[in-house]
Amino acid sequence: NKDEEAPIFDLVDYGVVGDLFDVVPTLTEEIKTRKG
Repeated sequence: NKDEEAPIFDLVDYGVVGDLFDVVPTLTEEIKTRKG
């Protein structure tokens, strides 16, 4: 979600504010790095 004030953020423990196509590849690489 790009809206920091979106209602969904009231319901979750973690939320990401950003573009899907920017966030997911970075997150995927970080997970792969940490898994080894």
